[in-house]
Amino acid sequence: MRIHHNWHPDNLPVQDYSMDRAVIDWMQEYMEPCLDIVEFGSGTGTPRLTSAGHKVVSIEHDPKWLQEESILVPVENGWYSHDHLQIILQKNCDLIIVDGTPTKGSRDLIFEWYKLPEVESWFQKAVVIIDDTDSDNNGKPVLEKFVALGWKIIFNDNPRWTVIQWG
Repeated sequence: MRIHHNWHPDNLPVQDYSMDRAVIDWMQEYMEPCLDIVEFGSGTGTPRLTSAGHKVVSIEHDPKWLQEESILVPVENGWYSHDHLQIILQKNCDLIIVDGTPTKGSRDLIFEWYKLPEVESWFQKAVVIIDDTDSDNNGKPVLEKFVALGWKIIFNDNPRWTVIQWG
């Protein structure tokens, strides 16, 4: 597997609620380079992904976090608008990152969208990284629901995030 030598995550800004740098390290070691990524929640981790050579589409509801790669999507009933998310279902996706949430404790509302057949099949073609799986209010309930639906944990050595895959 090709390793990117022209960047280093330590050279990019990070905040306490940003995606863990270890996620990108894991991606470099275990996934192919130049992935097509859909990220729910834009932030300081987004440029680290693009600097690593990945193609990122970031779904964001707050204009202050918009990046060049972001799509501004309004919130409806606690989650990103289903109608506005239809555009990403047309995109190839190797990796989905569930990092952001429009409102605290609402990240599990992703399943209201996920239960649509076209969304479920789109998800099942990708590897999914769920951030904040150490949080009872955010990532942990999302992980538990995915596992209950038949998703398999393929990496969870870091308590802050977990990698899952269908089947």
